[in-house]
Amino acid sequence: MKILSSLVLCFYFIFSTAIASEIKAELNIHSETAILKEGDLAEGVFRIWPIENADFNEFRKLQGMNFFNSLNLVQIHSIDTSVNNADVVEVKGLFLVKNEKKQTLNAINYKGQSIQLMAPPIKIMPLEKRSDDYFILDQSVSYSNIQKILMAIIAGTLIVLGFWKRGNIKQFLKKFRHDPTAIAIKRFNEKFLKASTREDFEEIYSLRNDWFKLVKIQASAYQEFFKVMNQHQYKKNWGTEELSEVQSSFDIIRGSFK
Repeated sequence: MKILSSLVLCFYFIFSTAIASEIKAELNIHSETAILKEGDLAEGVFRIWPIENADFNEFRKLQGMNFFNSLNLVQIHSIDTSVNNADVVEVKGLFLVKNEKKQTLNAINYKGQSIQLMAPPIKIMPLEKRSDDYFILDQSVSYSNIQKILMAIIAGTLIVLGFWKRGNIKQFLKKFRHDPTAIAIKRFNEKFLKASTREDFEEIYSLRNDWFKLVKIQASAYQEFFKVMNQHQYKKNWGTEELSEVQSSFDIIRGSFK
C-alpha cells in the first residue's frame, strides 16, 4: 500500500511539474478600429511565457510567417523580455492582413516545442472592390503553389525553346530592350533595391507618379510609405528614428518590381 501511495505521489509530482512548465503564448493586435480590412497594416505583439534565458534568435524565425491564415508578420521591430516579468518574451512587429477567412488556432515552434496560439479577437473584412487579378502584397511563396510554379517553369522553358528553334529569340530580346515600359521598370527596380539614404527615399517619393502607375498591385502598403514620407520630408534634418521609420515602411514595398 505504501508503494502504491508513493507511485501515485510520484506521478502527481511529475504531472504537476509538466503543467507548471508548459509554455504559453498570445498575440495582441493593436488597431485604432476593431475591424481590419484585407491589405491593412497593424502593429502587434507576441507574448510567450514562462521562458528563462530565452534564445531570441529562435523568435526571429517568426518573421515572414503567416498566422491563422490571415496575418503575415512582415517585419519584427523588437524582441525583448517584458519590463513587468523577466520570464515573458515580447516580440513586437508589423502585420499585413491577408485574408478575411481567419483560423482559430496556430502554433509557434520554440526549440522543437510546439506552443499553441489562439487567434486574437479581431474581425477582418474583405475589400469592397477586388479586381480579378488582385492579391495582397506578399513576398512569400506557399508550399501549395509549388506544383503550379514548376508547371509554369516547364511551360516557359518550352516557349523559350520554341522561340529559339524558330530563330525569333534574338528579335524578341531586342524588342524587349527597346520597350520603354520595361526600361522604366528596370530603372525603378534598381532604385528600390539600393535605396538606403534620405536622398534615395525622397527621390523615389518625388517620382511616385511615374513608378506607381507601373505597379499592378497597389496595396495599402504604398499609401503607408507615402504617409510616413509626408510626415518627415519637410524636416530640416532626419535623425536615426525618422530614417528607421521611413526605411521600415519602404522595406515592405522594396521588391515591387521583382
